[in-house]
Amino acid sequence: MILLKESKVINSLIHHKPNMANNPKTLFFLLIMVISSVSATNTTSKTIDILQAIDEMRKANYFTFVMLINMAPPDFFQGNITFLMPKDKTLSQTLISQNDVADFLLQHSIPSPLLLEHLEHFPTGSIIPTSKPDIVLKVNNSGRQHFFLNNARIVSPNICTGNGSIICHGIDQVLESTTFSSDHHNSTFLPVPSHCPNVTTPPFVVAAPPPVMSLPPSAEPVRSGSFNNPTPSWTPLMKSGAQSILQLRDAVVAGLLLLLLV
Repeated sequence: MILLKESKVINSLIHHKPNMANNPKTLFFLLIMVISSVSATNTTSKTIDILQAIDEMRKANYFTFVMLINMAPPDFFQGNITFLMPKDKTLSQTLISQNDVADFLLQHSIPSPLLLEHLEHFPTGSIIPTSKPDIVLKVNNSGRQHFFLNNARIVSPNICTGNGSIICHGIDQVLESTTFSSDHHNSTFLPVPSHCPNVTTPPFVVAAPPPVMSLPPSAEPVRSGSFNNPTPSWTPLMKSGAQSILQLRDAVVAGLLLLLLV
């Protein structure tokens, strides 16, 4: 949104002031004025925490993700959040329309500030909610160097840590969407580890192990000629089988009688 506004202002200056367009110094001065005015407007609309996080993102060369944050509506993020940031090269190969920027940022964030040291406490199979309802992150924890959320591995942990309320991690892929509806069965709620400083406690979800199937009661092997005296545990089953055989016999006899009559 900001880039579009800047381009419109610059284009209007070029089209309506041809003499300025031919003067590089004048045009450069106008560009500086536009950028300065936009920066001042953003400073008043964004919190100090998000501005500090954006500065840390820039220092780590996550410029494209910063651009996406600047395209989001004012006060879109207030803090207490963890951003999962694909690299610039990865984002350059991803088509994101302006209407999809908000959803993209929500899917690439966790509504709680979590350092990698906090995330490491989640075992493989855990399910962490994103800022977008019904979209979750499935944990594959094979150690600090191999910590995956859905399809993406955390490659640059703890980029933004200065203010404590906004944490950023670099990831190697754009996150695939995983819906909560496909994973909510057999799940229990687990809070954020209690030792995490300055961390809120959203309902983190960990998949529970499947229920253990109970085995049927043991029965003695049936010997030849012992069908008339089965063991008690198999008696109802044998009676049901005998009734089925009798019904089948009656049906066959009835069918033969019909054939004879015809």
